[in-house]
Amino acid sequence: MTKKSNIILLTVLVIFIAGFVYVGYRFYKTYNSIQVGKRNYGYKSTCKGLASQIFLRGDWMGLLIDSDINFTDGAHNIVPYDLDNDGKLELIANSYRSDVLILYKYDGDTHSPLNWSKYVIDNSVGEGNPKTPVIKFLSSIVKEKLLGGYTGGAHYTAISDMNGDSRDDLIVAGDLKRYDIVIYETPKDITKVSLWEKHFVYKNDSHRTYHVETGDIDGDGEQDIVFTTKTDNSVGWLKNDRSSSEWYLTWVDNNCIRCFNARVADIDNDGQNDIIASEDNSTNGGKLHFYSYLNNPTLQANWINRVIANFPVGHGVSIFKIIDIDKDGDLDIVTGNHQGEIYILKNPYLNNGDQVWKKYRISNGTINNHSLREIDIGDVDGDGDIDVIAADCKKDMVFWLENGGITFYENWEEHVIDKSNQYLRWCHSVELGDIDGDGDLDVVVAAAASNVFIIYFNNMNTNSINP
Repeated sequence: MTKKSNIILLTVLVIFIAGFVYVGYRFYKTYNSIQVGKRNYGYKSTCKGLASQIFLRGDWMGLLIDSDINFTDGAHNIVPYDLDNDGKLELIANSYRSDVLILYKYDGDTHSPLNWSKYVIDNSVGEGNPKTPVIKFLSSIVKEKLLGGYTGGAHYTAISDMNGDSRDDLIVAGDLKRYDIVIYETPKDITKVSLWEKHFVYKNDSHRTYHVETGDIDGDGEQDIVFTTKTDNSVGWLKNDRSSSEWYLTWVDNNCIRCFNARVADIDNDGQNDIIASEDNSTNGGKLHFYSYLNNPTLQANWINRVIANFPVGHGVSIFKIIDIDKDGDLDIVTGNHQGEIYILKNPYLNNGDQVWKKYRISNGTINNHSLREIDIGDVDGDGDIDVIAADCKKDMVFWLENGGITFYENWEEHVIDKSNQYLRWCHSVELGDIDGDGDLDVVVAAAASNVFIIYFNNMNTNSINP
């Protein structure tokens, strides 16, 4: 061999060894470290491989139902819902980084971890990660570590009957994957995962489809899909034509900065559904957008955008729920942000000619040092009024705010359900539902860095109502 050939061979060998050492180093870090709050997803959590177990937390009993989730930021969202109409709530969960849609169903005593079964509906929602562990690991290294990007997938699930068969289906946002919105038609036997029919109704590789919601936008009796693209600053809706191919898309707004959540409701009581979306733009101050339309909603020009709430610089607005919280006949809004503040916005349309939504801050993130990822609403303590529950990813805890009965006042009393830097690291999702059927509202949680799904059973012995 020539001297030049030897130099080339040596160079290639050095590059190969350096790459091998680097991959080995990342492998070691990935499976032996925890990185929270950084874009280093895939790290082993302290809960990985723990057996399902029960633990007591004051008035609440915690049940760890799954710690076998791949990739940190896998356990992302979880929703309680009676999907098969048997009178019992199932749990529908998104494992985000591993792009998996999961169903949990129980038989017998809900308080026993042995009675919960796990069914993987799809392990490749938005086109998925590679199936084999080696290729999956190498893919995550290339995408996340070498190229500076990160993988994603099943991010958020809405539930509604999309095909008119009287069974509610699952609609999933495939965040950062090829297939942005996927519908799963629910079979009669939900435990037969091979029977779930999958349809791609929207795909756009350049978008980050973050949140999906359903509602009849055009008044034709069909459930349409509303979605947000967080990093593409847009709100859109898809017209339900019951086809298995892509649905007709209408952009509602392409200037909703860091568009986080969207929901569908008749907010102004005119008999026509509207779209409400949150702008999590803390740099310039967050906004809540209220979109209504004139005539044909499939034309973007027919949509009217009103900003019903502005937040100051440094304060975004991300998560929110819509409910008639004071039971006066119109729909109010409960909203929170990553700065830890929770507000109630009182709907003015029935009683206020100037249409100004008044804000009441019921939790002060600056004082309490919160950072919220999700909220839900319901009568937690069974006293007849609506309380608010929240997932705090900064304090690694779940807490609820008690409505004292007046509703529209500030600084509600705060109650901690659980706080744990083992089980609740980067606490990401929280939802209410009467899981055990005893008449009060329990709590289901997804903790993204601990990478677990947990149920907290309410032992306050109350009769709660979930709106």
